[in-house]
Amino acid sequence: MKEKYTYLITEDNSRFLSGCLVLFLMFGIPSTVGITAGIIANSNEIAVAALILTFFIVFFIMTGTSSAEFEADKTMVTFRYPFRKTVIVHYNYITDMKLERRCIDGRSRYYMETLTITAGGKEYTFSEKLDIDYDKAAEDPASLQEQFDNSKFSKLKRYIEDCMGIVSRS
Repeated sequence: MKEKYTYLITEDNSRFLSGCLVLFLMFGIPSTVGITAGIIANSNEIAVAALILTFFIVFFIMTGTSSAEFEADKTMVTFRYPFRKTVIVHYNYITDMKLERRCIDGRSRYYMETLTITAGGKEYTFSEKLDIDYDKAAEDPASLQEQFDNSKFSKLKRYIEDCMGIVSRS
């Protein structure tokens, strides 16, 4: 089972955001000022590369989302997302899995789904922005629950539970 999803930067990723801010302060501002003032004339390639990287990081922080994917087989699951990879080596190490959804009101309203896996004494949290068909939900409110049940993380949780021999509860 392999799926791409929209990875959300949540409050759980504050260390990552802090690191991006430090990178911006260290490279972005000096590069911008240096290019503008003509100080970095001999190393324009480095300055331009740093500036492009800085703009990418700032865009990533501002949007709060990025493309990610997970891949699960009969024994393990791998999550790949920007700058990191998490592998849960064997399902036998999983002691708990929970799936939570909440509505986020901000510039635009959306649902966020969070899958928390406890394995090997560590807690791993993955968040996804759900693609909800609001027109369909407005016509038939029961379809919202159906969309939740068919989300990528719901399917992944059921798949892992099936591999572990657990009767799915979600």
